[in-house]
Amino acid sequence: MALTIRDVRNLITRGDINANNGFDVLASIAHHGTFGDRNQARELLIRILDRRRDLPEALEAVLQSLLREHGLFPYLQDVDDLPLSDRLAYEAHRASPFPGGELVFHAEQALVYERLLAGDNVVLSAPTSFGKSLIVDAILAARNFRNAVVVVPTLALMERVSPTTQPPWRSV
Repeated sequence: MALTIRDVRNLITRGDINANNGFDVLASIAHHGTFGDRNQARELLIRILDRRRDLPEALEAVLQSLLREHGLFPYLQDVDDLPLSDRLAYEAHRASPFPGGELVFHAEQALVYERLLAGDNVVLSAPTSFGKSLIVDAILAARNFRNAVVVVPTLALMERVSPTTQPPWRSV
């Protein structure tokens, strides 16, 4: 019997992924990503990464394929052992130039990065876990800009300033 997305979410949350159900879990995520809510499937893949060690080693290639299919390139392992097409896709998502050359974006980050490198203005609103700061770091490292404006929530600024320290801004 096929697992529902609710079943998969519960198995991941409980840490009940094992050799007996690992394939069914990945197959359900793959099916949901193709015929259901792709964003929800991507979220489950990210969650399953915390349980990656619980999957049988024989399923690592399946997980790698799903990660690539969903554009989650930073989570691919053993990149040198990937098929050539996957390695090319991985390299296409590398931030370049970047000190050390080790920064690889997920698909959505790469789209924003490429738009910025092309000189486009971008307004990006994304969740905390999206990696907006990585994109800013990569653009600044590339030195391919005339002006850069980064808007952060007031709460984020307030959390960094304690009552005993001087605020990082001045009134004019």
